[in-house]
This record gives sequence, structure tokens and C-alpha cells, in this order.
Amino acid sequence: MATQNLPLFCLTTFERRLKPGINATPKSDHTGIMSKGVMLASMGSAPYSVSIVLDRNYGSRLRELLKGGPVWAIDSPTNRECAQQLWAELPDRDHLDGITVFRSAEDRSAEQMLIHEMGTIDEHHGIYSADPPYTVIRVVGSTLTPEVRQLLESFGFDSFSITSGGFDAARPLPQPLGSRQMGV
Repeated sequence: MATQNLPLFCLTTFERRLKPGINATPKSDHTGIMSKGVMLASMGSAPYSVSIVLDRNYGSRLRELLKGGPVWAIDSPTNRECAQQLWAELPDRDHLDGITVFRSAEDRSAEQMLIHEMGTIDEHHGIYSADPPYTVIRVVGSTLTPEVRQLLESFGFDSFSITSGGFDAARPLPQPLGSRQMGV
């Protein structure tokens, strides 16, 4: 395959893999998570999950979310203070297993922030950046509107559940572009 036809982000992230010693599928007591009949995690392991926090006042609760995988949180004084503490305490963590703070206009709704940021999140945790790529998102501070659902379906998410603070979405393990045609 000629690399000149690949998007720029593919050229810069294609060879990136998890650091040695980092396990993207931490052990848990789950017996398995299914998405439209496809097993996302086998007995004894959890899928690679990314938490997305759109609540500007989530603050210290970010610490607990980080135990389940990487976290993307909307920038605010409260969230940034906690993120800075975590960065200082866990300096070896990066975007694949740490916390990322992102900015968004103050007048955007939580759903608009998610729609705007989802492509970047997918680029950082998807098939060209992580092995295995993420298959679950846990969204805090947003509702699953028809627009959000449609966007997430375009990323392959096909199983949704409402939670007390937002919603979760799951998808089967994604395949690289063109792999279905090549029989991979």
C-alpha cells in the first residue's frame, strides 16, 4: 500500500502501540460484554474503555473514572485542578491510559461538545493508535440524543445503555479501513 494515499494522521499514528507493560484490557470480574452478539471482552477481562466527561464540575470524581481506563474531560477550573494532581501523581501515564483535558466553547451543550470531540477521541484510541482499540465509551454529563446516537453509530457503536450520569456505548472490535475487502 502506498503511504501517499493515507491521511496524515495515519502516517503519524499507524505504528504507535501501547507502551510495554501497559495493559489496555485490565482484569475485572466481568463475564463478558456483548455488542450485537459479538463478544467484546472474554471472561476475566474488560474491554478497552474510554470515559468522556462533559460535566464541568466533575472534579475529584475523575480519579475514580481513571481506574477504568483513559479519561477525556472538558476543561474547567474544577476538572483541570484534579487533572493536574493526577498528572503530577502519575507522570508515566499518557493519552492511552491517563487523563486528557479538552477545551470547548462555553456556549456549547454537552451533546455538541461530544459531537465536536468524538473524532479526536477516536483518532487517539482507535485502530491506528491503540492495540487493541477502544470498544466502549462511558459518557458522563450528556444525554443520548438522536444526533449523538447517529454520530456514534457512524463510529460503529451499536449498543447503548443509559446510566445515572449519562450513557455507555459499545461496539465490536473495529477493523482497519479496507480490511474487509482484503479478507483480513
